[in-house]
Amino acid sequence: MSAQPHLAGSLDPTFGDSGKFFPDFPGAELLSVSALKTATDGKIYFAGVYSTDGFDGYMLGRLGADGAPDLTFGNGGLVTDTFAGHADSKVSSILLQEDGKILLLGSACFGRLSTLARYNHNGTLDVGFGTGGQTIIDSADDAALDQQDQDAKTNAGGTSAPAQLLPDGKILLCSYQTYVRPFQGRIYRLQSNGALDSSFNGVGYIVVSLPDGSDSMVYIRNVLVQADGKYLACGNYKSAELAFVARYTPDGRLDQSFGDKGFVSVKSDSGKLMRFIDMALQPNQRILAIGTTLTEPFEGLMVSLEPDGSPNIQFNSGRPLYTRLDNKQTEWGNAVLQADGKILVSGAIENQDVNFYDAVLARYDFNGTLDPVFNGNGWLRTRFSADNQNVAMTSQRDGRILIAARDKNSRPVILRYLP
Repeated sequence: MSAQPHLAGSLDPTFGDSGKFFPDFPGAELLSVSALKTATDGKIYFAGVYSTDGFDGYMLGRLGADGAPDLTFGNGGLVTDTFAGHADSKVSSILLQEDGKILLLGSACFGRLSTLARYNHNGTLDVGFGTGGQTIIDSADDAALDQQDQDAKTNAGGTSAPAQLLPDGKILLCSYQTYVRPFQGRIYRLQSNGALDSSFNGVGYIVVSLPDGSDSMVYIRNVLVQADGKYLACGNYKSAELAFVARYTPDGRLDQSFGDKGFVSVKSDSGKLMRFIDMALQPNQRILAIGTTLTEPFEGLMVSLEPDGSPNIQFNSGRPLYTRLDNKQTEWGNAVLQADGKILVSGAIENQDVNFYDAVLARYDFNGTLDPVFNGNGWLRTRFSADNQNVAMTSQRDGRILIAARDKNSRPVILRYLP
């Protein structure tokens, strides 16, 4: 009798140990995986933070397509470091260049500094990037800095610093800081060597300002580059009363043809606070923005926009889609679009113990309805917990899906699911 086919959304038995890989290395007290990325050659990159004796550094690892450590990378498949010796060095994103180099984006000094590092394909630092392979941006000082004597200061709002690679090799980066006065959200553009690109607004960055000229703090949480070269940004403003998507021309001006003078703002009918966290480009130049409400009970938030910023009426009849799976609090943090146009989102769902959250993965059709082919109901709650309610996710060319979570012993785990 032939084996029964695995259901879409099942753990992939060909990956690691029955679909799971547990990152670990000697001496690490705490480990957390915050970023995943798959390469065209099938290799899998993961990055995050580790702690030893109370000092946080970052890690970067590479797996083969089968989920085994790639021993040709770094030291036994792993690289560990800090950003210029700064405490609390963390990684939030991985970008892969066409030449095989690996760009890490993160933060240091408890979120005060936006940081980047670039590695060669074998796991050594690329000394042609920044200073010795790393670049640090201090949003308060308007410059890329190398000195290590910055004041570490806890930032309750955190630093958001996702990035995108541009076709010419330059790097688009966003950041917000809540300790700077006045509060500012910024979009930076760096040259391929990590230096600020002074041809962008004359200084290498723009301050994200509202079209009405108000001085409300703009929390910018992600950037994305369209096929026509325009820049998308998302986040929230007015103390999270409004979530937004904004579009800029490559010279840093708000695109007046998009939404209301470059901004599309979304407000909850029920008065909930909310924010957009991630975006994906859909077919026909449409734009998907995902995030979460910030007022209990938390709900996943998803909006689809036409190229001009108007609502996509084919998606949830043009309305924002709010989701509470299994009638539990649900939050979305990452979005990936499959080749067939279906939408993958990952995040966290309330556990039976309301103080904890499980990792959750869902797949939607283009119209905003859950895809019943995926796990029989369109979504799955893992047996693993969400790390700070933010679940890293990526997909492979063959449709397989990778997420990062934590097991019951707080060990990080990378899971791969069948498409």
